[in-house]
Formats: sequence, structure tokens, C-alpha cells
Amino acid sequence: MYVMGLYPSEAPDSKSHGLFRWFVDAWKKSGKKLDMGKCCIRFKRADDLALDVLGELIRRMPAKDYVANYVAARDAQAAKGPKPRAEIRAAVAARNAAKAAPKAAVKVAKKALPDRGGRRGK
Repeated sequence: MYVMGLYPSEAPDSKSHGLFRWFVDAWKKSGKKLDMGKCCIRFKRADDLALDVLGELIRRMPAKDYVANYVAARDAQAAKGPKPRAEIRAAVAARNAAKAAPKAAVKVAKKALPDRGGRRGK
């Protein structure tokens, strides 16, 4: 379940930050386990949800505040602009190199082992 209005603001005195803190505390008090990202609530069954807390969250989030938060988040992203293509390619190359490094180390280690007459080392 994705609740954009819960996305915590950087400023600790903002309304969205207070709502986020309230939500986390209220969920803990409900006795249910909270599996959550920044504003997505993950669950496997409806029984895993604290429905009373979700209902109160919706009541505490007026449509005007929700729309204002959405517009602010959209405008902040637009101000950043898209990432340069070179930066994206460099990040992907670094991630792929990090994934490949352990595999290469295993191959080198296997080659360094003595041949015991089996298929190893061929």
C-alpha cells in the first residue's frame, strides 16, 4: 500500500514529518508488525494491517494537505532535473563491476587450487 502523504519531510517541524512519526508510533502501539519503506506499507494478508490506524491516518490527512505535499514533491523533483546520461551509465557500470568482482575472485581461487586428478582446473 503506497501512501504518498506519509512521505517524511526533511524538516522535523513540518506537518508530514509529524504525521509520519505519529503513524509509526500508533502502528507500534497496535501490536502489529510494521514493514514499511519511506511511504509504502508492505503486507501479505489483510490481517497484518492495523486498519484502525490506517483509518485514522486517512482522517488526519485532508485532501488539501495531500495535494500540497504531492505538488511540493513533484516540484522538488523537477527542480533537480533528470540525471545526466553519463552519470547513469557510470552508476550501472559500477554496480555491474561490483557484482562481477566476487565471481572473478572465485574463479581465481579455483585455479589456484592444486589439481587432484579430477576435473578441477581444466
